[in-house]
Amino acid sequence: MDGADANKFTLAGNKLTFIATAFEARSDVTYHVNIKATLNAKILPDIIETTEKTITVTVDEAFRITTANVSIPEHTNRTITLATNKDGASFTIVGNKGKFSLSGCTYL
Repeated sequence: MDGADANKFTLAGNKLTFIATAFEARSDVTYHVNIKATLNAKILPDIIETTEKTITVTVDEAFRITTANVSIPEHTNRTITLATNKDGASFTIVGNKGKFSLSGCTYL
């Protein structure tokens, strides 16, 4: 394993792992590592097969979760609008599911 960003990866067996860094402080979000595999044939020891592959990892901005506490008086109908800045995000009610419902991005 080599390349400009090889120190940001570990290779154990067939598993390449990216070592997390402080992404917020970095201006580069693309990392490159070269993997080289060599096969020594036991039948014909003079034949050595080698292949190399460059892997590029691009790190996107992490999805940020912001929480809020909301208090609503009992026996009143109120709605809370939920929002996200990422496409494909979803909302789930975890506790007291029977007392609340979700309709699109509205918490009823």
